[in-house]
Amino acid sequence: MIETKAYPRVGLLGNPSDGYGGRVVSFTFRDFSAHVTSRPAPEPGARGRARELLDAAMTIWAKRGTLPNVSLSADSSIPRELGLSGSSAIVIAGLRALAAETGTPLEPIHLAYMALDAEVDVLGTPAGPQDRVVQAFEGLIDMSFPQVTNCSWTHLDVALLPPLLLAWNTTGAAPSSVVHGDLRARYEAGDAVVVGAMPRFAAIAAEGINCLERGDHARLAQLVDTNFDLRKAIMDVSESDQRLVALARAAGCSAKQCGSGGSIVIVAENEDHLAAAERSLTAAGATTLRPTL
Repeated sequence: MIETKAYPRVGLLGNPSDGYGGRVVSFTFRDFSAHVTSRPAPEPGARGRARELLDAAMTIWAKRGTLPNVSLSADSSIPRELGLSGSSAIVIAGLRALAAETGTPLEPIHLAYMALDAEVDVLGTPAGPQDRVVQAFEGLIDMSFPQVTNCSWTHLDVALLPPLLLAWNTTGAAPSSVVHGDLRARYEAGDAVVVGAMPRFAAIAAEGINCLERGDHARLAQLVDTNFDLRKAIMDVSESDQRLVALARAAGCSAKQCGSGGSIVIVAENEDHLAAAERSLTAAGATTLRPTL
């Protein structure tokens, strides 16, 4: 029996430009995880959505080489449909299990793109590479995507991050495919608003890296707000997410969605502002978390 795991991720800056030649800064956190267990077949395997994800991982692995005669099962504590990349975590953990079963060395970047192929090519999920790249490498990652299939990345010290808080409300939950809607179609059709936003997202991420490196948390917070406002200009944002962001801003913090929607990341210049946001969000019925990085 082999057990593997993968962690959820938070998009800090630049998303959703990763699927459009952009740049993003994201990090994983360890308070939740997706675990995959590999057992000799014909042991009972996963069911439902987890079964679909693991079958997709096995399909992609079979194209690479020999598929081991195993059954995969999954157990995930990552909250579903809140934009924390719970689905890709299951795929990443599944591929890690298959690599371990076959004794196959698997570089993180290759793992990331195999996971992307499983979700996009096998399952038809509209997705960019950032989730899988940061989940494959783990930590705080700066990622540039001149092309979707061409990624450069840099590990950053998580100590560079300012005080952070996550918050979510399940009333804002939705599958990422629903949230992203027709964004890809609009981009490929040359929608000027969508096409023009992508280099702006990338520029936000690039400036954010400079802010992290020089410890300019005030400007970083402004960029977080700018990222959210720009995203709202090109995509639908649920009323629930907008309310969470408004509550964080009213407490003196900045905030944006972690991913496709349902959860937000709050950035504060100091602990007092973060604590105020935490109290306000909790009072409004949101779940809050100081992420373990």
